[in-house]
Amino acid sequence: MPILKRVLFTTLSAFVAFMVLWMIIVNDQAIALNLIFVQTPSINAGLVILLALLFGLLMGFLLGLLRARWSKPSV
Repeated sequence: MPILKRVLFTTLSAFVAFMVLWMIIVNDQAIALNLIFVQTPSINAGLVILLALLFGLLMGFLLGLLRARWSKPSV
């Protein structure tokens, strides 16, 4: 069973990585973002998708670590 989970996770991770790279290649439109305090110059839409995905992954990882530390039972 652990081998099946590892294979499934590896396959799913490779698929997600392929989809992200495909979106970067296909989305070659230039967009300008108007953020709260900053207006960005025109950048590739695929790059924006990649950066948003990486930011979400990083925030999820950090919040998971924070939650794990808070819910650790004190002995």
